[in-house]
Amino acid sequence: MSKEPLNQNVSVGAELTETGLNVNAKSRLVTAIDRFCGNLFEFGNIPMERRHAKGRAEIELDQTKRDGERQLVEAMTRAAIKRIKTDPAFAERAIENYLGKMAVQQENKDQVVRNAVEDLRRDPTANEAGELDPAFLDRFERHAEEASIEALREKWGRVLAAEIRDPGSITPRVMRIVDEIEASTAELFEEFCLSRLANFVPVCLHGRLKAPDVAALVGADLLVEPGVGGQVCYSAKISDDQGKEVSFLTFGRNGVGWRTELPAATLRKGDGPLQAHDNGPAVPVYVLTNAGFAVSKILPKTESDAFGRYVAALRAFAPDVTFEQYVAVGDDRWGVVANA
Repeated sequence: MSKEPLNQNVSVGAELTETGLNVNAKSRLVTAIDRFCGNLFEFGNIPMERRHAKGRAEIELDQTKRDGERQLVEAMTRAAIKRIKTDPAFAERAIENYLGKMAVQQENKDQVVRNAVEDLRRDPTANEAGELDPAFLDRFERHAEEASIEALREKWGRVLAAEIRDPGSITPRVMRIVDEIEASTAELFEEFCLSRLANFVPVCLHGRLKAPDVAALVGADLLVEPGVGGQVCYSAKISDDQGKEVSFLTFGRNGVGWRTELPAATLRKGDGPLQAHDNGPAVPVYVLTNAGFAVSKILPKTESDAFGRYVAALRAFAPDVTFEQYVAVGDDRWGVVANA
C-alpha cells in the first residue's frame, strides 16, 4: 500500500504542512513543485527514478511527433531530423540522448526543489501576499536544470526558497549576480554578511574592509561604494509610551535605545559602535545595494547573533549607559526585549 498514489499524496501533504509556512506561501511552494517536479505524487518519490523521467519524455516525444517534431528540432538541425527519418539506428541514438538529457535535467530540478523545501522548513517566515511570477519560474528553471552538483542544487534551492518567502525579491538582476559571482567573492560576501543588520554591516562588527575586498563587492553590485569618508546610520530621538525621550537605532526588526547622553569623549573613539556626527550619534557602516540585500537573504540567517554582538559592543563601549534592546511588534511599534 505504501506505493499507492493516495498514500503518496498524503505523505507529501504532511511534508508540506511540516514546513510551518502560512497558507499563501504554501500555495507558492505547491506552484513551484507542480512546475518543476511535474506533480505532488512525483515529488514524493524524489530522488526520481530514471524510468519516470523517461516515461514523461516519451509522452512529450509523442506530442512532438504529432506536432511535426517541433520539440525535437530544438536539439537537432533540419539535416539531423531528415536523417532520423531515414536512419533508424541514428534515430534511436538521438532519442536515447534526448531522453537521457531530459532525465538528468529533471533530476537536477527535483533536487533543487527538495533543498528549497528543507530551507523553508528551517525558516518558515514568509509574506502573506504575492504569487510566483511565471517569468521568474521560466528563468529559474534554466538554472535548476543545470544544477548538476550538490553545491549548485543547494544554492538554487535557497534562491527558490527566498522567492517563495518574499515574491518579487529575486529579480533578474539578483539572479544574474547569483549565477555569475566568482567563488572567492561569494565566500567574502557570506563572511561579510555574518555581521549584517538589515542592509547595513557595522564596521565595529566586521572591521574595515581592505581595498581589494571593497572593489570585489562593489564590482559584483553587492556593496554601495563607501567613498573616502565612509557611511553612517544615524540614531533618532523618539518618545516612549510615557512620553519620555529615547535615543533610538533601528536595524530592520531590531532596535536599541538609550535614555542618557553619551559622553562626548566616548563618541570620538575610532571605529567604535557609535560616533559623533552633525545629526547626533551614528554607527559607521557599510551599506548593501538593493541587489546585495536580496542576495544576503539567500544566505543562512545570522542577524540575531549579529545584533546581539552589536548590543554587547555598545555596552562595552559605554558601560555607564543603559542600552535597551527592542523588537518590532507592529507598524511603528516596538517592544522591549526582557532580560536582553
